Amino acid sequence: MTLLVVPWSPLARGFLTGSRRPGGGGETARSRSDDFAASRYFKEADFQIVDRVLDLAKRRGVTPAQIALAWLLRQPGVTAPIIGASKVHQVEDAVAALEIGLTDDECRFLEELYQPHPALGHSQQMLNKRNGECKEAEQPRKPTREGSTKAPSISFFLSANQRGAEGI
Repeated sequence: MTLLVVPWSPLARGFLTGSRRPGGGGETARSRSDDFAASRYFKEADFQIVDRVLDLAKRRGVTPAQIALAWLLRQPGVTAPIIGASKVHQVEDAVAALEIGLTDDECRFLEELYQPHPALGHSQQMLNKRNGECKEAEQPRKPTREGSTKAPSISFFLSANQRGAEGI
């Protein structure tokens, strides 16, 4: 059996594009009104990751979204990120990310400060709300593969492909 990953919100609800500001708010209507993202991605360590994405994007002459998606597409098992594009330029960034080949050093640069977050999706959040709770899922596990770190985008769906996808 092969495990494949369909990442949901690979740009962390726009956070990895650099549109958010420490303390809240940002450049877009979503960044000023997205309480879910504010509860998930506004830690100092999260902004350190965004700073690295912005830095690498500037050095490469591409957008931060392209860097974040290019990193994600290098990860084992990733099949089809759910990007949630609402604008043409967001689709164009996603397509352009396919052509960006990040080096191992660039990936290490993006990954080395990352602090894992607990997995929490909309379904769990809604269930907790219905039960009058506001808590996160179990604490994240440390990476198990030597040298492995995971994406700044936290929530994802897993699917098992029993037909034998190769190379994963």
